[in-house]
Amino acid sequence: MIRSMSEEHLIEEEARLNYYTSLFSGNMQAGHSPTDAAVRIAEAYLDEKPRLRGKHKFTRSERDAAFWSSGFLRTLPADAWHTEPLVLALARYMNQERVSNPALLEHIATIAPEAVRRAIRYSGLVLQQQSPSRGEVDDPGEVDLICARDGQVLVLEIKSTFLRRSQKDAWRHGTTTLRKAGLQLRRKVRAIEHAITTDADLVSTLGIETDAMPLPLRGWIVDTSIEHDHERFNGFLKVSLEEVLIALRDDRHLLNDPEGLLSGTWMEAIHNDVAATHKSPTLYPDGFTLSRFVEVIVSEAVWD
Repeated sequence: MIRSMSEEHLIEEEARLNYYTSLFSGNMQAGHSPTDAAVRIAEAYLDEKPRLRGKHKFTRSERDAAFWSSGFLRTLPADAWHTEPLVLALARYMNQERVSNPALLEHIATIAPEAVRRAIRYSGLVLQQQSPSRGEVDDPGEVDLICARDGQVLVLEIKSTFLRRSQKDAWRHGTTTLRKAGLQLRRKVRAIEHAITTDADLVSTLGIETDAMPLPLRGWIVDTSIEHDHERFNGFLKVSLEEVLIALRDDRHLLNDPEGLLSGTWMEAIHNDVAATHKSPTLYPDGFTLSRFVEVIVSEAVWD
């Protein structure tokens, strides 16, 4: 999506016109909390301030660019975005098309999703099918895998990546690919949460009983590499495909030298009762359920 004022242009605007940043800094120095200071700045923005700089009259698009490029916005606590002035400011953002800062909007949606939902309602964005802002709030992209069983829903973001050969590459993988995966997954989880309450065909395809809704819904990042396993990105657990497959196949016992080859006890195994030798402990003593599968993954029981 191309819009007339890019994020790079926003940064240039902030450097040229930092009225809102200066105003925020002044309020902080005066002893106001970040939330109170942000409310005051948002009210100034909504009141069309500043109107003039010398003899130059600021346009609305210039004010929009200056406000939405202000660096302090990313530092605000979640409660600031739930205040009425900040929600109205978000609604104004969604009602214009020249300024775009999707990274900031994604950040706000992560820490204060209800504020974004309120702003969407105020802006009437749901009725503006062609608005570029719609792509920033409701385009989840392709969902890789949805699993529904036992009254739960699991949304998986699958990443197939190469084997990293240095710590630098592994670090970059976490700060780029997996961080982005977390952002993508948050959009997809929100979309699925909405879809299973409105799309009867999807509910039927997943075999969900309507009287069981709303269902617990969680998302995982499943990667073919093992770097950053069991870390969280944007709140979502990252696990390796290897671990998921071992858990699904209930093959943990194969990791423990079942035939005594590594421990040197293979001769003893030959003389033991065959049935006892091949009796393997299971991860699912009461049978497979999605709840137990989630517990196995979260607790890292595969590696115990």
